[in-house]
Amino acid sequence: MSMQQPKELYKLTNPIKLKTMCGLTGYTGNSNASPKIIQAIQLANDSRGGHSSGYYDGKEFVKCIGKNSKQLIPHMKKLNTTIFIGHTRFSTHGETTIQNQHPFQYGNVVGAHNGVLQNYIEVGEEYKCKETEVDSQMIFKVLNKKNNDTSLLGKFCGALATIFEVDGKLYTYRKDNPLYVGRDKKGGVYFSSIKEVLEKCKLKEIFQLLEGRVYVWENGECIAKIDIEYDPVYSAYNHITRNWWDGYAWKGYGTCKTKEEEELADEYSVEGDEYRAIEGSSPKKGYKGTGEWKWTKNEEGNLILKKDEENPSQLNFFD
Repeated sequence: MSMQQPKELYKLTNPIKLKTMCGLTGYTGNSNASPKIIQAIQLANDSRGGHSSGYYDGKEFVKCIGKNSKQLIPHMKKLNTTIFIGHTRFSTHGETTIQNQHPFQYGNVVGAHNGVLQNYIEVGEEYKCKETEVDSQMIFKVLNKKNNDTSLLGKFCGALATIFEVDGKLYTYRKDNPLYVGRDKKGGVYFSSIKEVLEKCKLKEIFQLLEGRVYVWENGECIAKIDIEYDPVYSAYNHITRNWWDGYAWKGYGTCKTKEEEELADEYSVEGDEYRAIEGSSPKKGYKGTGEWKWTKNEEGNLILKKDEENPSQLNFFD
């Protein structure tokens, strides 16, 4: 039996053409998520999937095979939850099956991932975890084994955006791939790999989460921010910095271009005066610094961008 997409949802999800990659969706709040908004965000992210989709609502997993998430609509209409993790999959590692569809659960860690990990086998060997069929599964398998040590996210190389839940708290992290956040009128927080659908849902405070940082959420509030050192386990593929749609694009942290962006960054981040260099970024490659910033080494010997105290004019950088 075919299922027609409701007109009000179609208006919110009228396809935004993007190059294919997996999509992430999520929610955390003090009140229940809006089923209408969840449906809109999940369906919009179908443009990044195309093989299967699924979600976890804090109680159960619902997954389906197919080019879109329409099969999930009857279930999403009945959502009654303050936590949600959704995913639309474009298969890269592992067959297209229900078992290989995100979110995955290992112990008390439940999560979904967008990206391609180049060294997931080597990370598994490093932490004595058996090889997984899907590269993404290794993230949550390792986190579970190591008691949710989020620093281990820095051990993976490749594109990595993820949403995962541990003991009622939601964790978000991204490296390369997009992950946006926005709030509804009740203060609930929604996540999406696609910014435009958050705008169409008339959410406020829409912002792309900063790279290299774990945000910890509980009941719609960000309760902790953890900077992750990028120190990947060695692999023959470690130096391949390919972004799925842009080619070689690991460019470092971005700048805030408007006052509004700066105010949002203040809310979701913390302003600082020292910035860690990341893969592909060095005095000779990537961001070169300016008269206001200079390359130096910290106490650990790592290259960082540090404000030149003799030239106090600042850029709009956030750590």
